[in-house]
Amino acid sequence: MCRKITVFARDSQKRFEATLFVDGGSHGTLLKESFSQKAGFPIQSRDKVAVRPILVDAPIDLQSNMVEFGVQTKHGAMYLFGRTLPKLIPKTAIVPVEEKMSLASEYELIHEEPDILIGIDYYWDLEIQLQRRLSNGLCLADSILGPFISGRGSIPESNRGRPVHISANSLTIEEEEVELNAK
Repeated sequence: MCRKITVFARDSQKRFEATLFVDGGSHGTLLKESFSQKAGFPIQSRDKVAVRPILVDAPIDLQSNMVEFGVQTKHGAMYLFGRTLPKLIPKTAIVPVEEKMSLASEYELIHEEPDILIGIDYYWDLEIQLQRRLSNGLCLADSILGPFISGRGSIPESNRGRPVHISANSLTIEEEEVELNAK
């Protein structure tokens, strides 16, 4: 699941937009090193870590910083810890979703490399709730960070890796406005 979020360093007025990837299969929260430095997240510790990327047999030893960062949620600030790495995952598809969306509107599917990956360590803290399973296999879910469109489904992509427009009608059976349940 991907979405844009607002992040910040503790005791800082500066806010940054980050592309978030939520992966309950990852063992921990990770941040792209360049993004963490740009945002000025305070370093808690420096350690050597062994990382085993997908399709790689042997782990790779890397220097990593443990940083603290804040995330803007529906309930206010939430502070997390994560490890920095030079790169997290390749570009992934994101459908920007608002609190209230018209399923008759068009939404742009974009491809970006995530700045932050939240793993199983904070996965359940996000309070992810399925709102609706769509006819094409995708799911509309809500969380304390806002809504997500995710899952394995068919979104028309004629040019993979380039922005394309999708009709939200293809995401559901009927045309209506959906307002996600806010806690």
